[in-house]
Amino acid sequence: MLQVALVGAGTIGHVHAASLLHMGNANLAAVCDIRQETAAELAKEHSARAFADLQTLAEDPLWSAIDVVLVCIPTYLHEQTVTLAAKAGKHVFCEKPIALTADAAMRMIDVCADHGVKLGVGHVVRFFPEYVELKRKISAGAIGEIGTVRTFRGGGYPHAWEDWYGQEERSGGILVDLLIHDLDFIDALISPIVSLYTQRLAASVREHRDYALVIGRLQNGALLHMEATWAHVAGFRYGFEYAGSAGMLQFDSSKAPPITLFTRGQQGHQGVTVPESPLVKSPYRSELEAFLAAVETKGAPPVTGQDALRALRLSLAAKESANSGKPVEV
Repeated sequence: MLQVALVGAGTIGHVHAASLLHMGNANLAAVCDIRQETAAELAKEHSARAFADLQTLAEDPLWSAIDVVLVCIPTYLHEQTVTLAAKAGKHVFCEKPIALTADAAMRMIDVCADHGVKLGVGHVVRFFPEYVELKRKISAGAIGEIGTVRTFRGGGYPHAWEDWYGQEERSGGILVDLLIHDLDFIDALISPIVSLYTQRLAASVREHRDYALVIGRLQNGALLHMEATWAHVAGFRYGFEYAGSAGMLQFDSSKAPPITLFTRGQQGHQGVTVPESPLVKSPYRSELEAFLAAVETKGAPPVTGQDALRALRLSLAAKESANSGKPVEV
């Protein structure tokens, strides 16, 4: 059984810890968090041991038994934590974004490769059932040739430890932390993104809120329209609309659970709406299961460091466009 150490007992750390309870091949052995009471509480729930940080765990005899480290801490702390784990020969699953700069991401990829450990990154949207079904239908030709892609993602401003989301030098901001979800999915699974142009809320009015609109073009010629917000007071939601030559695929998390397919119909007849409900299973559990399976079988992680680097480069390109006011070729 794989022995797992969790670094970061925040919201996503709790989610991954809960996922491990359903896995017969992994055990949560250690929880690390500088908020020691928080670490102790989560560790107690899982009969694990609590530590202030990964370095403290690394100095404990338990460290020798650890196989996998889950990195669920603020983005600006990813590199040092991944590096420590990799140099000790531990496989690493790191939350997205992999890093704040491409150089940091490449160093993380290299150190894991140099020490022969797996590096997986938590681009979880690839595992959401709505998006799995979206990819399946597009691959099956359900809507023909894609012409336009529209996405929306966001909600209220994310309040967290030391307000790190609000500090661009720590989180990367809305384009690197939030929009990266849709950039990754579209670029990796639909069609490569070749250009981006961004308009963003002015810095002078960004305190505890943000909004960005990104338009672009895919390699297949389709037009891209993406919205990301930390100013949406009605709660978090996400959605998409893919329009093609034969129909449209649409989803809105705030309106209906199933993905909906609108077809153009035959011989001019009115199209029909076909609601479908994909299987319900936590995408966080699915992505972690897939990564741990790769560790056990020595296969490639479902989302590699190189995949995450590509997504980061796209996010940084969108940010560059927002800062310059000009389109960026990817």
